[in-house]
Amino acid sequence: MEQLNENAENNSPSWLKNLQENSWELEFLISGGAVFSLFQLSRYWVDTIESIGVSFPFPGANLFFMIGALGIEVLKIGFVIHLLMRAFWISMVCINFAYPQGINESKVKWQKPFSLKKSTDKGLNNTIISIDRICGIIIFLSISSTFILAGLMFSIFLTISLPALLGIDLGFLNIVLFVAAIFYFIDFITFGLLRKIRYFSFVIYPFFVFFDIITFKYFLQKSLYLFFTNVSRWKFVLAISVYLVFAITLSYLNIYRTMQWPNVFDKRAYKWEMAAGEYLGSSMYKDQLDANSNSAYHIQSKIIKDNFIELFIRYNYRIDEIMNLSKQKEKLEFLSQLIAVQIDDVILEDIEWHPTWSKNSTNIGITAMIPIKDLKYGKHVLVFGIKPELLEEIYKDKSLDAVYIEELKRNNEYTTIPFWKDSGE
Repeated sequence: MEQLNENAENNSPSWLKNLQENSWELEFLISGGAVFSLFQLSRYWVDTIESIGVSFPFPGANLFFMIGALGIEVLKIGFVIHLLMRAFWISMVCINFAYPQGINESKVKWQKPFSLKKSTDKGLNNTIISIDRICGIIIFLSISSTFILAGLMFSIFLTISLPALLGIDLGFLNIVLFVAAIFYFIDFITFGLLRKIRYFSFVIYPFFVFFDIITFKYFLQKSLYLFFTNVSRWKFVLAISVYLVFAITLSYLNIYRTMQWPNVFDKRAYKWEMAAGEYLGSSMYKDQLDANSNSAYHIQSKIIKDNFIELFIRYNYRIDEIMNLSKQKEKLEFLSQLIAVQIDDVILEDIEWHPTWSKNSTNIGITAMIPIKDLKYGKHVLVFGIKPELLEEIYKDKSLDAVYIEELKRNNEYTTIPFWKDSGE
């Protein structure tokens, strides 16, 4: 085996040998730039998926969101660990250079049971080589795992999203692909176990070749073979399990708000029974939004000294179905004609709405300037939603599916925004 390795090294071109011996410089540049970029990309990824969710229906968007967030964290953790290991490696190189004579064992006078392990290498040469090897493995696993996750996203797009967007029903083929995908995943995590089964390998071959290509594994195949045929599998499984726990945890913390998941790390038992008053969310008030934040609706502030409330409602593609159904019942011309608004118990009539475009072209909607000069000092509640008379007409439509009606009811609940009128005196 050693002879084969020596022959392989001897057959390598000189430029490759030089690159392998001095790759740490390039690794530092890649890791440093990647870490900086990935911290920026995390927020951009969340904003992009949110924008897609507002603009048009995209089957599989949630899977894309979760896998993309996981891929970003996998890379982020990998490159951060790589930078730390490389920094440690440089420190070992420096101290080894400062004291080339190695450890002076005669000055180590430990008493039993303490002992200094005897070695022919009294310096740090073996340690430096080991750390250098580990750094190479870390950067390989980080980049290859991201390619695998990207391939998984592409396969979801090709088999789920694209047919749905084109209106193609794969029917029984969809079930076949789903079952094949399960077998493919089992084979992947068991290091190719199913490919070793005689005769069964012929059954799965066409499906596995298809998935190898669309998941990009085909392009990594040889490098993965090189790694998996030389690594201790139980050590790899242990290390990758710990690695994935950290990556999944960080990606969860990055996306749970957008996905409207509970925060499992928040153990406060009475989060939803803190007070009897209306909920005050920062997304409801424009002055509490971050510069790059978008919100589905908001007014200018909790405490209003102005004579007008500026109510903004974002245009979500989901309102199209209500508009289309309402057009069959009423002669509507604008989306704003769907909206009913009231303050406290008073329904507001003849509100003038304006189309509104922000700097972010996705965050478009309608704005109403509602006069409140005559409101008394103190707390008030703004309520808005689809006009109840329109919804009642839709709910009575016998041609609509009952499940669809229930979904409409859940998605069109009325929204409340509490505010306080300040006289300004």
